[in-house]
Amino acid sequence: DPAAFPYGTALRIPELEAKYQRPITFLVVDTGSAFNLKGTARIDICTGSKKLSEDETINGPLTLVVVESEPMS
Repeated sequence: DPAAFPYGTALRIPELEAKYQRPITFLVVDTGSAFNLKGTARIDICTGSKKLSEDETINGPLTLVVVESEPMS
């Protein structure tokens, strides 16, 4: 939903970082009509395979944390 996060917003998902034991930054890039009026109730995450897309963690409840951008000097 473009109203939830503007295009290009950087996000982190603590549940996935815990699973993979490293920081992972996601970017909001697809704000198509399937997401309109969904807020943060629906997100799609690109994965490397069909098997990874069926993972319990990625399909469970996730926390979205906005990554604050560094101030420009």
